Amino acid sequence: MKRINYSPNVEYDTNNIMFTSGIIYGGIGSGKSETFRSTTEKAVEKYGIDNINSKMNLNGDIRSLSIYGLAPKLVNLLFADDITSLRIDRKSIRLYFRLRHLYREICRTNKGYILSMLGVHRLHSCPVELRTNMGFMIIKTLPSNPWDYSIMKRFIGKDNLDILSNLEKIRLENPEYKRYSIFWLKTGETGILELNLANKDYVELL
Repeated sequence: MKRINYSPNVEYDTNNIMFTSGIIYGGIGSGKSETFRSTTEKAVEKYGIDNINSKMNLNGDIRSLSIYGLAPKLVNLLFADDITSLRIDRKSIRLYFRLRHLYREICRTNKGYILSMLGVHRLHSCPVELRTNMGFMIIKTLPSNPWDYSIMKRFIGKDNLDILSNLEKIRLENPEYKRYSIFWLKTGETGILELNLANKDYVELL
């Protein structure tokens, strides 16, 4: 909260809105939307419901998410699922990367935090601009094609891919293990993420 509310002691106008974009990778029914709902619930616990806006677009339209998703709240959480099912044009990508400026124009503030997640089931089909500017990745399932496997191996390594393989076998007997994923951060850190299902749904559909 201290970082979100930070304003430098200068005489000119600044834009201190933080923006983090990440990818949730997984096959159909792997729990990408539930991961976002759980993340929203954690944000509500941390910052309070009055400070949270959470919007989800299930048809992969990042343009409409960028235009209609933001609200005058301290923390905005945005999720566009299945972005690889649509052809994303350059104008939509540019608009998406202007979210900090759009938020400032809409909300008339220079402070806040935008956390955006993009649901992807084919990493190699994801626009290069989006997958090379992500701050994190949450991997729900083992890649199902050699192109994604090769890309994913560079991010999380063979050991974590083996963990995912074992998790998928265990999930056949115990669906509770869906709460485990592999994460990657742009700082180079990787590991196992445990995220339970949300108890309440604070997400608004677009």
